[in-house]
Amino acid sequence: MSDPHETSDGPRPPAADADALARRKRKRLYGLVAVVAFVAFGVFFFGPRVPREVHLRFDLPPTVRSDFAAIPRERVALVVATISDRRGERVAVVSLPSPRGLVGPRTAPAVLSLRRDDYLVRARIKGLDATEITLEGRFTPEDTEVVVDLR
Repeated sequence: MSDPHETSDGPRPPAADADALARRKRKRLYGLVAVVAFVAFGVFFFGPRVPREVHLRFDLPPTVRSDFAAIPRERVALVVATISDRRGERVAVVSLPSPRGLVGPRTAPAVLSLRRDDYLVRARIKGLDATEITLEGRFTPEDTEVVVDLR
């Protein structure tokens, strides 16, 4: 039986070889389709759940105000932000000091690893004279750099 076209019953007809070849091609195609479907499902289902690195900055108004106090941006000494997800669970606490006051409208970036979700930020703004005001903001990390507008 050295001939591939020969079986124990004798020589195989050419139609049987063509059928076997077609079955092998179909099996390969079905396997490939199954692997592609499995990978696509994984990316679609688990992709948004995978944390990714986000550079988070906070945009402050020219003068941070409350009912009882006001802190000009140049007098902001520290921003302590607590970040919570939509269920209210604390995700991170970020402390961004600016000992000589904040230069420009935005803080320095904080690098966090976050999933694609809606987040609430509650930030305590401390002035150089120990005045403290609380501001809030919301964000959804769609890009690697996110700027949260605190009001």
